[in-house]
Amino acid sequence: MPFLKQQIEIVNSALRAVSLKDTRFESGRYEAIAVDVSRKMDDDNIQTFPAVMDENYEAKEIVVNDTYPIIIYHKVLSKAYKPETAPSGQFGDGNRYVNETVTVKMVVYGKYSALRLTREQLEALITSNFPDNIPDAQARALKLDNLTITLNSSDMNSAKVWQEEYKGIPLYLAPEDILFSIGYSINSRFRKGCINICDCN
Repeated sequence: MPFLKQQIEIVNSALRAVSLKDTRFESGRYEAIAVDVSRKMDDDNIQTFPAVMDENYEAKEIVVNDTYPIIIYHKVLSKAYKPETAPSGQFGDGNRYVNETVTVKMVVYGKYSALRLTREQLEALITSNFPDNIPDAQARALKLDNLTITLNSSDMNSAKVWQEEYKGIPLYLAPEDILFSIGYSINSRFRKGCINICDCN
């Protein structure tokens, strides 16, 4: 579905407006969709790490260091579709509508020294104000009939999250480093045929 980046940007904007509106979060790095990028090292080992693609589709690596007090990015894990025929549909119309569920992982990195929050406190702050029902006007602007977001789970195992995100790169989290992930789903309904190639730019 086009506009998935914009849907995830709605999540970031909502979090920054409520949960993360304090000045300690202002200079953070907030990214939408990140992808896995790999590089071959001199010793022939492969390293895989998250990156976001710029306008020229060149990768910008996401590095966990002291540059930002908090880093948030999202990864699309899967999509599921359920066709739906509107009650008013006539014979031969087929499935005119599609319900889409996108499974997303949001990765959160922070520094205790800058945020003065523990991993558990930061996770609670984000999940307690996570957006769920998105206003209809925002959904319609993305050519969707509706848009809802559902929290699924959090993975608080920093070492596990690191291994998933930075494959082939040794773990180097300091005691004050915060790293966890939050799983959520984006559920939407759209009409078939309402998207054209221009919407994908």
